[in-house]
Amino acid sequence: METTWTRELLVLDAIASRFEQHGPGVCIEANDLAKRTEMSPGQVSRAVSNLHPTHLEVEVLEHPAGDAFIVSRITDEGRQAVGQWPKAALDRLVQALLDAADQEESEDRRSRLQGAADTIGGFARDVATNAIANAVMLPFSGG
Repeated sequence: METTWTRELLVLDAIASRFEQHGPGVCIEANDLAKRTEMSPGQVSRAVSNLHPTHLEVEVLEHPAGDAFIVSRITDEGRQAVGQWPKAALDRLVQALLDAADQEESEDRRSRLQGAADTIGGFARDVATNAIANAVMLPFSGG
């Protein structure tokens, strides 16, 4: 099962990267994903089939020369799996603030950085998560 998830995660990451660049409706060929993930087109198609609908919403266009996928949405679970979900981004931000605090010579700046990390990682986490999620999805919502 772990090998299957590894395959699926590689495909999901490649799809999420293209989706991030082109948005909903992007058409991605299995042959292109196969090259990017060093898998066969058949493995890619099986991975996409396993990822739908829990991690992505996709229409599969079957063709003898190679399948293509029209991606309409990466689900919250899919974004989280590849580190594009706001909670993962917030975790990285909190860690970056703590790392910066560790390197800071000024006690005042060190205290402020630690305070910011505590705030973002604590009670303001839900507000920040929602704000980031809304900002990320705004370009794709027509707003």
